[in-house]
Amino acid sequence: MKFTLELPALVKMVQQVGKKMPGQKRADPALRLYACAARVFVECNQTGAGMEALVLEEGGCTLPRELFVKLLKSYTPKPHITIEADERTVHFGSTTLNSAAYSLTATPPAQFQVFPVTDLKALFPDKPAAASKPTEEIAPQPSPPQSLPPEEQDEEFENVHQIVARLTRKLLSVPTTTPQQIVGLGRALYALERMPEITPGVHVTYDIAARMDFGSGHSVEFYEITVSDGSLLLQSGGCGASAGECGEGYGVTVYEDHPEGQKFNLNPSEDEWVKLLDWTENVEELLGAMPAEGLKLTLWDKSRPDCIPPASS
Repeated sequence: MKFTLELPALVKMVQQVGKKMPGQKRADPALRLYACAARVFVECNQTGAGMEALVLEEGGCTLPRELFVKLLKSYTPKPHITIEADERTVHFGSTTLNSAAYSLTATPPAQFQVFPVTDLKALFPDKPAAASKPTEEIAPQPSPPQSLPPEEQDEEFENVHQIVARLTRKLLSVPTTTPQQIVGLGRALYALERMPEITPGVHVTYDIAARMDFGSGHSVEFYEITVSDGSLLLQSGGCGASAGECGEGYGVTVYEDHPEGQKFNLNPSEDEWVKLLDWTENVEELLGAMPAEGLKLTLWDKSRPDCIPPASS
């Protein structure tokens, strides 16, 4: 599969089909991308979208939706982008991802939302040689682009510690957060904002738990964060109980980072990014409902009292 199309329109298409449908607990993390009939299509959450493109080779593959759109946004100063895929990889700009469920053939969906072409240069290149010798217009560019304002770079190119810091700030603004929890969250936020540097003496663990009652039993799911001078750990898990009997619990490590020397690595793998983005979406969904019955914040603070140095006068 190989095609060239307008980058801003592709980003909008992926964002549009990424919205969960009524009745879905969470949005589908997988995105189907394919090119055929002189169009490029994306499908997710039982929704499809497509637009005209310069399709050089037909085909299709499946990608992690949130990771794909974040990487696309890193090239947004460019008007167009060329994407190539085979049974092993998907390549665009300077990015290479693993390809899943690759197919050499594709069929247009029966129904899809049409995104209009606003720039015909992607469909009609000025120079015929562009297919064999890429022009400057579609040449790979470094990511993130330096032309974006700093505030936009922070929003679009969050690293793992920045994502956790943003979620921690939201927890600090929840009205039911206690003074003791505010102190612990403040220490965690201080350490997160200093990363990749370590903050000696900080050790805070906090989680959001959601309890759901049904009939004669209930289930609990939780999302946990540990910020310390020895690790940045993100986990999720849950348990259930029925008819007075406790069911078996489960726990999953989403991301784990330990510093080398005085700095954290903060370099998630592709698989870790997929898990992290799904974990983040679930946490944000719970945060959006707080405070609410069945949602609970729990915090354990083992930090040294002097982990945050006093402000200099």
